[in-house]
Amino acid sequence: VNPKTGEVKSITIDGHRLKNIFKTNIRVARSVGRYKQQRTGKFTEYWRYIGGLSENPRNGHLAKNGMVLHRDDPWWSTNYPPNGWGCKCRVRAYSKKQIEKRGWSVAKSGGKSIAQKEWAYDIGAGSKVAKLSKIDLDSSLAKLPKASKNNDYAKLSDAELLDTFYKKMGVKKGEMFVDKVGDPMLIDDSLFTSHTGHSKITKKDRHLLIDEMIPTIKEPDEIYLEWDEKASRLVKKMFRYITLNGKKKAVMAIFEYLKDKTQGVSLYLLESEKVVDNKRFEKLIYKKED
Repeated sequence: VNPKTGEVKSITIDGHRLKNIFKTNIRVARSVGRYKQQRTGKFTEYWRYIGGLSENPRNGHLAKNGMVLHRDDPWWSTNYPPNGWGCKCRVRAYSKKQIEKRGWSVAKSGGKSIAQKEWAYDIGAGSKVAKLSKIDLDSSLAKLPKASKNNDYAKLSDAELLDTFYKKMGVKKGEMFVDKVGDPMLIDDSLFTSHTGHSKITKKDRHLLIDEMIPTIKEPDEIYLEWDEKASRLVKKMFRYITLNGKKKAVMAIFEYLKDKTQGVSLYLLESEKVVDNKRFEKLIYKKED
């Protein structure tokens, strides 16, 4: 339920939805990287739209198949694929000599936009939301909520800490939670478990900040998507900015997109301002309203 408008939105959490989210975000992340390569390449000044690659292609996408435009043409600012949910269209780049050798003509304009409304954005900006800009953390630290460590949690066992986390999150272990961008995410012990299978809930006293970690997932300040090239995976980074002992810090939750679910990876405090700034990159997909 939208708290501002009262609008009720039904979300079906099933395998098809999860796979659609996974595949779409993978395509978007790769498309952003491809776009950057084609924008800066020495022999990539002409772009050719490759449409109709889906099993049931949209007529508008299929109609643009083979169209060649200069990469500076404004049509690309809102029509660089993907141009809708399930869109598998691509763009291939060529030099002027390659275009002439193949006998292709360059269109004077791209014509009518084919992107769905929520997909008509500038992919070169690295964001699905047009003109979405980072929160200015340097303007005033006084605006950031003051956080404190709960030393009472130091007395609890790992099992008790996990139980406290789930109760305060309002979910049972292994349940799905739908976040601010509509993604269903699995909430379980993986957020506090190392890759070797050991509990890390007390590592670097993160358990003392459980009360600050929960709103990082439920009410984040920003959400970024990052394509981890080394591990070949797409991750979601959720941030909540705070001050702790008068210094700017952030709590970060990391989730990984898998084919059948969105799985928690880690949840911890970023101690250094430099580390906070360095983590805020790639595709900004959500920013909390002022």
